[in-house]
Amino acid sequence: MNPPDAMRRALSIGAKAWPHCHPNPGVGAVIWHQDRIIGEGWTQSPGHAHAEIMALQSVKAEDQHLISSSHIAVTLEPCSHHGKTPPCADALIDSGISEVFVGMTDPNPLVAGQGIQRLKNAGIANDVGLLEDACQQAHRRFITSITKERPYIVLKWAESQDGFIDRNRSPNESAERITDAWTQSLVHHWRSQEAGLLIGANTLLSDRPQLTVRAVEGRQPQVIVWSNRPGEIKVPAGWMHWTTNEITNDLEALKEHLKQSNLRSILVEGGRQTLQTFLDHGLWDEVRQCIGPKLLHAGVPAPVLPPNATLHETLSIGTDLCHLHRP
Repeated sequence: MNPPDAMRRALSIGAKAWPHCHPNPGVGAVIWHQDRIIGEGWTQSPGHAHAEIMALQSVKAEDQHLISSSHIAVTLEPCSHHGKTPPCADALIDSGISEVFVGMTDPNPLVAGQGIQRLKNAGIANDVGLLEDACQQAHRRFITSITKERPYIVLKWAESQDGFIDRNRSPNESAERITDAWTQSLVHHWRSQEAGLLIGANTLLSDRPQLTVRAVEGRQPQVIVWSNRPGEIKVPAGWMHWTTNEITNDLEALKEHLKQSNLRSILVEGGRQTLQTFLDHGLWDEVRQCIGPKLLHAGVPAPVLPPNATLHETLSIGTDLCHLHRP
């Protein structure tokens, strides 16, 4: 096995970790000897094994003697500090492994090159930056939360063929279904991938949405209602209610809630005013614009994408198209 193939395998199994490992990054690790994988692992829930530890522990007794002449590929720099678990860099040093291939350095100031330096000081060969772009993509939520001091923010809405996200309706009328069942299942999958799920107060009052992961198996994100009307709405049990206060304005309050949330990622599902606020103030990292074939002719216009939004990918799902935009 060559190092790039090992890193691709590490990226693949690392995807199993997120979001159950939250707030830790979903790291993958593969140990191989010549052409054979002898151990692999991914980040477990907080307080349990990191990817490197799981990989070392997965090596069978009859293969333990091979570790000293084996290599490991890990998608993120091994940690060098004591958190809920001991440093992974120390575990690799103690294992006697011969070489470590690292996908990217850890942006966390508690690590930030110290894990790599510790391996070098111990005389362990290491190579940093293998498939770095792919590793940065895999860890984009973690990177954003560290470098921007806010969650990675995904905005999502469903839009009719003629550019509306809902028809004009009275408070007692139900919302218009724009996309088909396949896309709705995909949205439930998207919910399960993020740490938080946010809507505005108007959406709560008009739709009373469940906002659960129902159509697929997956983790339920923390639901958040954003409102500038504290005390006027009642949120369901277990939901968070982010509001303004007497000191800060709406935008400053929202930014402070994002910073203090300790959530690595948030999916924002609406409504229109909330989505446009995030777009207008650059508080977004992805837009998922799902367009159905239905024509509404009038109603609530879809949010307006900012000039820096670039189409990254288009998914064809049943009768719908989902456009994925990034800054």
